[in-house]
Amino acid sequence: MRLLKMRYRSVHVQVKACIVIKTQLQLNNIFINIICIKYSEQSR
Repeated sequence: MRLLKMRYRSVHVQVKACIVIKTQLQLNNIFINIICIKYSEQSR
């Protein structure tokens, strides 16, 4: 029972980390897109 709980917890942590990384990457993509748009507007 204890082993199962530990395993479940580790899986839950991995899933949480995966979600955090995904959202972080999405935010980075948005940030990069904004920078690219501003840079392209400046170069015109």
